[in-house]
Amino acid sequence: MSDPFLAEVRIFGCNFAPRGWATCDGQLMPISQNTALFSLLGVNFG
Repeated sequence: MSDPFLAEVRIFGCNFAPRGWATCDGQLMPISQNTALFSLLGVNFG
């Protein structure tokens, strides 16, 4: 698999997230552990 972009959403045909990925299920993610992601998305989606 090629290197993913930060905040990329990709479809996988399985019932788990591959290593290094998170499921896109509306879960809360702490800003302190995801600062780069927060800098891209901010509060636009939640």
